[in-house]
Amino acid sequence: DLLECQTIADFLAQEFNRLPSISNLTIVKKIKFIMLKLVFDRFVDGRPRNLTMERFIEGSYKKYSNNAGYINLDDPAYTLQAFSHWTYERTNRNMIVVDLQGIDVGDNQTYLLTDPCIHSISVMRFGKTNLGNPGIKRFFQTHVCNLICHALKLKRHKDQPEITSSKYDSYFINKPNKTLFN
Repeated sequence: DLLECQTIADFLAQEFNRLPSISNLTIVKKIKFIMLKLVFDRFVDGRPRNLTMERFIEGSYKKYSNNAGYINLDDPAYTLQAFSHWTYERTNRNMIVVDLQGIDVGDNQTYLLTDPCIHSISVMRFGKTNLGNPGIKRFFQTHVCNLICHALKLKRHKDQPEITSSKYDSYFINKPNKTLFN
């Protein structure tokens, strides 16, 4: 489940990075996922033990979002928020990549991420962190479209908050590139 999730998230990130509609926006950063390795360990209690591992990420690790609708309002990571929204539309509303965490690479142009989750309408895929439609709804309940979402012409989801909601005002105050289109 972890390998499939990471592979699909990375594939979608590579597609996202090549989108011409956002290539000229200076606020858009590249997205890369560290790839997992499957390791076969010795037998434990008569059964083989499979482990996954990934290379160590050096830098200031941040949790930008989780799989239950949390957004780091101190650093809302506009690119990552738009990426999650875009994955939902790119997959014909069948899945969404969430739970984004990692580092902002020193050049400040790339997010290097680890351990994503995917919510899918097919709840038998992607393991225990796939919360299905309720997980998709949770993402959109806290997602406010930004300049990147608008450049990609992403559709507003029925569960998104109204921009005028005071609950989300802190998301925009004193943040660079806070321009939104109505």
